[in-house]
Amino acid sequence: MARSRRVYPLALAGVLLLVASACSESGAREDAVMEGIGRSSTEATADAPVFSGLLTLDEYDWSALGGRLGVIHIELASGNKRRFLDGEQPSRHPNGTTTFLQRCGTGVNRVALADPAGLSRTLTACSSELPQPGDSRTYYGFSKLSPDATRVAVEVGYDITFQGSEYATYVYDLQGALLAQWDGLFAPAWAPDGRLVLAGEGLYLTDRALTTPERFDGGALSGPVNNPAVHPDGARVVFEYNQGLWEMGLDGSGLRELAYGPARLRYPAYSPDGQAVVYLALPQRDHYDRALYFTDLEGERSHTFDLNGIIGGPGNVTIVPNGPLSWTQ
Repeated sequence: MARSRRVYPLALAGVLLLVASACSESGAREDAVMEGIGRSSTEATADAPVFSGLLTLDEYDWSALGGRLGVIHIELASGNKRRFLDGEQPSRHPNGTTTFLQRCGTGVNRVALADPAGLSRTLTACSSELPQPGDSRTYYGFSKLSPDATRVAVEVGYDITFQGSEYATYVYDLQGALLAQWDGLFAPAWAPDGRLVLAGEGLYLTDRALTTPERFDGGALSGPVNNPAVHPDGARVVFEYNQGLWEMGLDGSGLRELAYGPARLRYPAYSPDGQAVVYLALPQRDHYDRALYFTDLEGERSHTFDLNGIIGGPGNVTIVPNGPLSWTQ
């Protein structure tokens, strides 16, 4: 599999660019300051943290002939980009294994796993083989490998005319056998101890045996929640809610708004050390800012890593990052 590498010159010194706006179609920067808790990214850049580790995500071309271009790695300390997989919607495990989706027809896909070198194998059959009561073929969404690397939780969806999309979560073993299924719950995220967090009209949590999920937000979250990510200490979760990012303990305590701004914030992921959260911003148009946003949980400040020169190529303004995001060592 051919791979390319692009070096971001300004990042070779490990410098994170702090900017006060987001990319527009023309490549100019719109007024879009990403604010965190208490202070915003417009503050002085001299003490900006240098984030490290590997960020795994999609490249996406929002032009008329575009689509997902493949899975990439970005080395945060250096700014190097490496094209990694011909697939989409990746989730990289701390052991280097990546779960992702492969297309197997129009509008359908299958779940696959890749080792750290990029060698992959399929886990499931094509999603078109999954029975459901809707009028579209079933498709897989985000997938996550369990902490002990023995199970994969994956979102499943289908459409019903005039009613919208329906979702469920399936859990498979590494031989592709179905272990559990929950209808109406989606966006699975594993806790370090093997419990599974699920989203819906609130947040839900299984036990380690994956019995029926129980709602743990106490009804405090009114309306849809999406894309939870569990902190490395297993005590709290960050998630999308009310256009911003919120955080809560897995015991239902400590609900707080973590980050907000003039755009919808999406796909949060904790850093491997649990000291920061990375996310994307979706302004009121149908493609993402050409940047990664970070909130430093200790310093309660937000920072921006400009992806111009990393994502896409010179003058190519239609290529942007796309989630989900995985942040590993």
